[in-house]
Amino acid sequence: MSRLVRDSIRCQFSRRSISLALKFSSLNYVKHYTEEAPILLLDDVESELDTGRRSALFEQISGFGSQVIVTATEVSEEFSKLLSPDRKSTRL
Repeated sequence: MSRLVRDSIRCQFSRRSISLALKFSSLNYVKHYTEEAPILLLDDVESELDTGRRSALFEQISGFGSQVIVTATEVSEEFSKLLSPDRKSTRL
């Protein structure tokens, strides 16, 4: 893999990670000051994350304590573990 391609991929991962960190920070702020749980919508979030970042994201989602809507073209093994029987999921 060329250095340019590798750096581009790393940059995408970093941008996505920063974007997600800002989103969770904003949602926690809203949750704290309004005392209401906002809905988190993540569209095709898995496709641009490596395994480590994906696991960290799912750990955040599982402890978020709010409704989370995730769209994806495929359901990864990490995400499938979150879909326990007491959680509602729909596949189309």
